[in-house]
Amino acid sequence: EYVQLYRQAVDAKAIGYTGFNRFAHGRKLAEPGYQAFKSPNADTLYSNAWLDLQNGPVLFTVPDTQGRYYTANFIDMYANASNIGARTHGTRAGRYLIATTDWQGEVPAGVTLFRVGTPHVWILLRILATDQADMAQAAALQDAFKLTPLWHSQAATPDYPLPDAETAMGFFRILDFVLRTNGYPATEKALVERYRGIGIAGTTAFDVAATDAEIRAGLEAGFIEARRVINASLAQGGRT
Repeated sequence: EYVQLYRQAVDAKAIGYTGFNRFAHGRKLAEPGYQAFKSPNADTLYSNAWLDLQNGPVLFTVPDTQGRYYTANFIDMYANASNIGARTHGTRAGRYLIATTDWQGEVPAGVTLFRVGTPHVWILLRILATDQADMAQAAALQDAFKLTPLWHSQAATPDYPLPDAETAMGFFRILDFVLRTNGYPATEKALVERYRGIGIAGTTAFDVAATDAEIRAGLEAGFIEARRVINASLAQGGRT
């Protein structure tokens, strides 16, 4: 998930980059060879965006879809999902303030507060498009869904680590960053406390802790063993 966040919202040189708090709209229905999803809907236009709520909430404006089905799934950094859509909120126009659970500001008049679990959130928006003749209206609706940050902060941009999840140091840098910027579920507190001794989400920066030869060796060995266990378990699902 972090790799996709980095490519779409952080790396301005990446194909498909949009930055935070902006939708990227897909304008074609799924056909043979469709790459974005393994099992796409053939009657759906997809849009997606990454939200950055570290400095405050973002206003999500939904147009009146006049009965047309849509759904916006909000997926936090730990894969917890919530939804604003035709089934949960109807198809009339609405404005929703997307905010973290600890945000305590004032909600503007006529706006519905909608809480999400982490400051970084992925939105996957789906809009019904029955056929090619219906595409123009569906695409116009895509453009009518808006994301508007309600803050003007000069806060420093965090140093997003490179999306290297294939090496031990790359993976643990990402884990450290995600835990520091997004927090973690209360049920994981005991586990995170154990990480702090190796610099992950601790008082010492991870790159400083990782200069210790024993810690680095342990991280490398643990990463190799974890990959071995994961690869071995794939066979249980019919994959080798």
